[in-house]
Amino acid sequence: MYSKSLPYLSPAVQSFLFGVASSIFVLSVLLLISDHRRHKETDLSMLYSSSDNHKLPETSHDYRKRDSQRVRDKPRIFCWIMTSPRNEEKVNAVKATWARRCNRYIFVSSENNSTIPSIDAGVPEGREYLWGKTKFGYEYAYNTSLEGFDWFLKADDDTFVVVENLRSLLSTYSESQPYYIGCSFRPFTAQGYMSGGAGYALNRLALRRFVENGLRTKVCRTDPGGYEDAEMGICLDKLGVNFADSRDGEGKSRFFPFSHFTHIQPNRQKNYLAYLLYPEKDLLDCCSDSAVSFHYISPYYMYFLEYFIYQLSPFGSLRL
Repeated sequence: MYSKSLPYLSPAVQSFLFGVASSIFVLSVLLLISDHRRHKETDLSMLYSSSDNHKLPETSHDYRKRDSQRVRDKPRIFCWIMTSPRNEEKVNAVKATWARRCNRYIFVSSENNSTIPSIDAGVPEGREYLWGKTKFGYEYAYNTSLEGFDWFLKADDDTFVVVENLRSLLSTYSESQPYYIGCSFRPFTAQGYMSGGAGYALNRLALRRFVENGLRTKVCRTDPGGYEDAEMGICLDKLGVNFADSRDGEGKSRFFPFSHFTHIQPNRQKNYLAYLLYPEKDLLDCCSDSAVSFHYISPYYMYFLEYFIYQLSPFGSLRL
């Protein structure tokens, strides 16, 4: 049998060829792994980002980046937070969590403090003077920021606000009509009034009407006493401001005058439920997926909510 001997290859050439073959093999394996990973990620994307999500109601918590970008700076929200000099721990928690998502914020107190920052409302501390603080807070917003902002939120230093959800909600309202929005209670006027603890917001036209037609013409209560939220509702009702329904498309509430623990539990106080202008359920049906605020939140639970809303991310979910 005829056989032809292989040509002689030097050790250096053999080493070179072996290196080339090894490199080709490693590159092939890496390409296979990359292709497998790409297909796996595509499968996960299909699993967690089905096109059917676009058909879900606006109560869905499936936010998309373009929606977040759309409402990041429009409407512009001025937040003023009611506090007192003794509530430093609460102030620090609010500043470290939700307040920084407002376009501007200020604390209204009984002392000026540029490091917070807080301003002196010129009235003593105490629940009996909250109406005086509220008038001052909104007059301050009117005098310093009326044209620079679209909406003006009043909140307490134990209120937690999901500003992105607030901004998204407010973006649906016309700028050509005066609006007042929050948690709707039943008494005092035909439209009711908004809970102070849950926070409420006035748009630019409502703020202008409140200061120019309500305070300066003395249509609204002139002394600093009275329940601030009830007095605000009575005043704005006299001025013809529209009281907006803040519920979502499923009729679930967005603004809450108590903590998340209180609203989720069954068998709540019947007098509270009777006080509401709109009905409220319990457990997982209690609250909108686009909830805006909760009240009576301690500083510790401010950080708790900050973590669970903005940092905790289940595998496969879209965290912006």
